Amino acid sequence: MRAQYRPWTAVAAVLILAAFPPLSLPHPQLASASIEGVVLKLGSTEPVVGAVVELSWRQGPPGIPPTPGVAPPPAAPPQVRTVTTGDDGKFAFRNLPANEYRLVATRPGGTYNPAQYGQRDPRSQGTPLTLGEGQAMKDVRLDMAVTSAITGRVYDRNGDPVAYARVLAMQAWYHEGNRLLDFVQVVHTNDRGEYRLFWLPPGKYFVAARPEAAGTAGATNFVNTPDRIGQFHEEVSTVPPITRTIQDNEVVSETYELTFYGGQTNPLRAQAIDLRPGMTVPGIDIPLAAGTVRPRTIKGIVIDGAT
Repeated sequence: MRAQYRPWTAVAAVLILAAFPPLSLPHPQLASASIEGVVLKLGSTEPVVGAVVELSWRQGPPGIPPTPGVAPPPAAPPQVRTVTTGDDGKFAFRNLPANEYRLVATRPGGTYNPAQYGQRDPRSQGTPLTLGEGQAMKDVRLDMAVTSAITGRVYDRNGDPVAYARVLAMQAWYHEGNRLLDFVQVVHTNDRGEYRLFWLPPGKYFVAARPEAAGTAGATNFVNTPDRIGQFHEEVSTVPPITRTIQDNEVVSETYELTFYGGQTNPLRAQAIDLRPGMTVPGIDIPLAAGTVRPRTIKGIVIDGAT
């Protein structure tokens, strides 16, 4: 028997498909994560108003080990979000992807030391936090320590105040087992020989001074607020000799080494000052007698070795 073509069956099939279109399943959407918390003054329940809370992360899944023999791709710049706390000190970040994050709070003006999530104390580094898909992290607390200060005076061998002496706050770091000192802050004494180092984060400091001729000194004060990251490095040149006249009209030249608190010129024997949050340590006086030395002169002739 020969099959017969029935056009009405094709039309019926088209009508059925038009009346009942195929079901479209909804695309699954990833639930967003969030972080909520508060910024407080260390050791209290007092909120920190005007703190800038920064959340940063890098694109891509965290924790991928490097492939041996293959150069890693250049790191993408981190993604950053910031919020500013109000009167209650609270902050919130929402609609976050699952990732590894770093959380830091700073406050412009130098009153507070930055606080990082995961710090054991104000001097330690923070740790990253990992958010899973749809995870809501609440009650995060960032404790900000109040900065500290060191005050004192600088005087000469006769006990007279030394005006415009350069006073330096330094912290130690180690390289191949050797202790080195980095300059954190530089100020100058006033006409009474008094100085004040301020906005210092908690930690151990070494303080040293040396005089400068007010008419020739070109260095300025260097005071960084704690929310600015950076170190100041002292130039390696010595202080120009200062000429003075002593008895019998004898004119002598003197130069000065850095004299540390405790009267030492050797940084390995310098006394450290331990600053805790919100502390002002007075009476860090520095006598310059140990650092006063007669300059030495080296003379010679440079010749042409060929002639």
